[in-house]
Amino acid sequence: MDNKQRQIGGIQAQLQSENRVFDITIIALERLEQLLNAERNAQSLKQTAIGSERDMHPEGRDRESYFLEPALQCNNLYMAARYDDPEVIDIAAESFLKDLLEWYAGRELLDYYDEVDACVIPIIAAITRSSDALASLGCGSVFDVFQKYVMTTPIDKKSSDDGYEQTREGVTAWIIGQHYAGKPMDLPDGFILPHKRGDVVDGYKRIITAMTIMFDNIAPVKVFYQIIKRHLPEVSQQYPDINEAEIEKLYLRKSQGFPIESKNSNISEINADIYPLLDKAVKDVLAKNNMDFSEINIAINITIKK
Repeated sequence: MDNKQRQIGGIQAQLQSENRVFDITIIALERLEQLLNAERNAQSLKQTAIGSERDMHPEGRDRESYFLEPALQCNNLYMAARYDDPEVIDIAAESFLKDLLEWYAGRELLDYYDEVDACVIPIIAAITRSSDALASLGCGSVFDVFQKYVMTTPIDKKSSDDGYEQTREGVTAWIIGQHYAGKPMDLPDGFILPHKRGDVVDGYKRIITAMTIMFDNIAPVKVFYQIIKRHLPEVSQQYPDINEAEIEKLYLRKSQGFPIESKNSNISEINADIYPLLDKAVKDVLAKNNMDFSEINIAINITIKK
């Protein structure tokens, strides 16, 4: 065994704890995705972790438990992503972020965005352990990020008895996860267990679009962009029109009452339903400025870069 092989083996050994917790996080995410897609009567998507020999988690007993589980696992992921060696930190962030985007690429088949898309924010905050990201998101912990950008965990909304039961179920799931995390895992080629459902670039576009549509707050999409630019520059460089300056311009338009449009951009897609919205937005702006008009003609030129 040469030095390079020994180095790879050593890094893989260091990533084992995070690799196991990350896999559990994907299991929780796929369970939530199943639930939300079923509620919409949407198509089922490929599963990469549910039902595998690694899946030792019980089914959620109620809807709320499906949200609590990924919240707990994001917290566990944050703790597992701690390394002393800066080189290992960078390798881990690159590996898990790439796998995460390849998993999200499978959601390109859906024509809507929901809490599963929003879960990417606490997950990337956990993977990178970035204090700057937490500060930009206005949160003190990964659990705070989940509450703010995914949903407030149901414990806060329950009676004391129900809250106790919900907490007990969450802790039980956490204990099972910790038990599982202590077991060995045979890895395929590469650093981590893959959860690939598509191309990493498609996952990147999916999340950029989801963040800009779902949140009026610019922080999530800016944090996501900054993290990908730092750890997966080869991905962000494929779409130079998606950058901080353009994101800020887009959110300025949103704040002025204009819908997002994708002229010369891959940030979002325009469909026929947007014309009435644009028409209303233009009329509102003209009315606010006391400008008379007799007719409004809207033309949109779209350039989609492949």
